[in-house]
Amino acid sequence: MSDSKPSRNAGQFVGKATVGELTKGQLLRFAATGGMSGGVYLVILFALQPGLRIMVASALAYTAAMAVNYLCQRIWTFRSGRVHHQAVPRYVAVHLAGILINGATLHLAAEVYGLPLLPVQGAALVLVAGWGFTLQKVWVFTSPPTSDTESIHARQQPRDRAPAREMPYD
Repeated sequence: MSDSKPSRNAGQFVGKATVGELTKGQLLRFAATGGMSGGVYLVILFALQPGLRIMVASALAYTAAMAVNYLCQRIWTFRSGRVHHQAVPRYVAVHLAGILINGATLHLAAEVYGLPLLPVQGAALVLVAGWGFTLQKVWVFTSPPTSDTESIHARQQPRDRAPAREMPYD
């Protein structure tokens, strides 16, 4: 006799995929989007640099790459329905904190403790990417319920049945 229940380690089922499988796909899309955004940054930087000071060219390239990254993460990676006026400030806050985390890691490890810069930057990159993925997944691009009532009803209604109708009072 086969047991149809998932094992304890299988993760929570969502449709036909587990939460772990969904997160793995998001991680791959997150990394691909990050790589593509880095490419956008470099192309724009090198296109603008001959005519502009490097700091101006870098700031413009970073802003453009960040906008492309935001749209791709929102639409493709996390498939979010959160409205832009909520998601954009959160997205920017996560990136600003990431810049601070990166700078603090480099300062402490490379300048204070004298560790070699390249491995420190590699570790900082992993740390900041993990930070960014986690916060974008659970805070920036989550779609909040539109009301408390909808949130309660969504938890109470089985997904394979139509919502219960309210009966009018006589």
